[in-house]
Amino acid sequence: MKPPVLIKAGIPSSSLAVSQAGNKRATGAKMQGLQQSNPVSPNRTADMLSGIKEAQLPADSLLSKTSIVGTTSAKLSYLLSRIEEFYRDEKILIFYDNDNTAYYIAQALEVLHIDYLIYAKSLTPAIKSDYIVRFNQKPEHRVLLMDIGQAAYGLNLTSASRVFFINPVNRPQVEAQALKRAHRIGQTREVHAETLILKGTIEEKIFERARTMSRAEHKNAKELDDDGGIRDIIQSAQPIPIASHEAKGVGSIAFIQKPQQLFARPGWASWKKAARENSKTRAETSGSSSSGKRKAKEQNDTPNRKRTKKQKV
Repeated sequence: MKPPVLIKAGIPSSSLAVSQAGNKRATGAKMQGLQQSNPVSPNRTADMLSGIKEAQLPADSLLSKTSIVGTTSAKLSYLLSRIEEFYRDEKILIFYDNDNTAYYIAQALEVLHIDYLIYAKSLTPAIKSDYIVRFNQKPEHRVLLMDIGQAAYGLNLTSASRVFFINPVNRPQVEAQALKRAHRIGQTREVHAETLILKGTIEEKIFERARTMSRAEHKNAKELDDDGGIRDIIQSAQPIPIASHEAKGVGSIAFIQKPQQLFARPGWASWKKAARENSKTRAETSGSSSSGKRKAKEQNDTPNRKRTKKQKV
């Protein structure tokens, strides 16, 4: 599979949904948290969710004809196309190296109603362990987004058979460790791995240089730009000019392989219920972890209290 081709350099930004009639619909890059003036009680929320049903639109509704055809990120559009192609039959493991990247992907998956988990470095050990078990054992979890820095801790993710690296890792040992999360004893499927690279950019040049570096060169370069070849690539990099027709309108869109229905998507009700259950489970796991820490602290403090009391006597 060839790496995704981006005609001109792009950055993750707001997604762009275009209807079949060609009307553009912008959606924000980051969701702003909305505070409710009248909070809904947990019991009422549970009752509301228990009655969720699949949305139905009239056949002549314009909303039923509105679809997502692409985004302003070539990598995101390519990744969504691949996920949509495989997620029903295979589980997918996506490695990222920046939290914002994970949030952009997660937002797009939510729009498509594809269940995911984010294995971030900021999670507690209890939640991390819970996520691994749930991803491996529960069929509703189709995608696991994992911080590349968390990939070398002996994790077993043999339920995944599709692996994507959002950015080139450029460190052979780190990449190998990440791939071993899925390609381990117990894996019954053929594992497919792809690294997304923007063609004709500094990213591709650095990737090619890193691939030709010897083991000794990698060892001597504590940071990748400690290598002279990498440093020369960075210092000689030039901005890529963007033509006027590429800066606005349809010219700025990276199209996905298959347009996706935006409103009243099939499976919305089950996805919404699962999302609610996932949120509840995470809260319970987090609460259990916090409670355990408090008990451990109390136990550690008890001898100190006794010792202090004895000293006073």
